[in-house]
Amino acid sequence: MEEIFLKNKPSQVLSQDLAHKDYLVNGLTDTAVVYFLPRFLFLILTNAEALDVFVESVVSRLTPPKGDGSRREKWNHSIESILSIQKIRLVAKTFDWLSSVNEFDGYKKAIDEYWGRYLNT
Repeated sequence: MEEIFLKNKPSQVLSQDLAHKDYLVNGLTDTAVVYFLPRFLFLILTNAEALDVFVESVVSRLTPPKGDGSRREKWNHSIESILSIQKIRLVAKTFDWLSSVNEFDGYKKAIDEYWGRYLNT
């Protein structure tokens, strides 16, 4: 795990620590992603443009693979199972906002394929 996550509480992680570092999220365990998720979402909402590819990696990590195969089943039993309904709704609303202010297709796909179901719950 990256030193930034080992040495800091979520509130101590800054945008400049994450900017242009898409690999950081993939190096975290599911539990660590959930632990840092509120901070990641806060930084995305306040500074998405500066975070660049880090935002895309968060969206990718939090959106299950398409289809009904074993990769999706494994995803469903990992991250989704440890997210509270409040965090699920927060992720959905953050991704919805991202899709409205940014042209990257991944945000809209994340909403259309998975997270959209939580927008009106």
